[in-house]
Amino acid sequence: MRRLYLQVYLTIVASLVLVVLAAGLVWHFISGVPPFNQAFEVAGEVLAELVPPANAPLQEQQRAIDQLASRLGADLALFGAGGEPLAASGRPLPAPKRNSRGG
Repeated sequence: MRRLYLQVYLTIVASLVLVVLAAGLVWHFISGVPPFNQAFEVAGEVLAELVPPANAPLQEQQRAIDQLASRLGADLALFGAGGEPLAASGRPLPAPKRNSRGG
């Protein structure tokens, strides 16, 4: 009786481990698919509407970044087209890397 109990227990534990591993693999491979990274793109577009235009004075851009950072409770940075920092609030952030899609 004790051996049967142990076999059933180990079978259930092994099944749970396999389910967790399979879910982890699925999540790893589909996390870069558009529904997951689309939220970051939408957030970027919304924030782009809240930040002054590129030709605005640096003080105005800095003021907007400071206000957004305090409202969001996050570290923010604004970079120019060449990757140079224009305004920042909070800890220093690295410039974003250009992707192959040109964006």
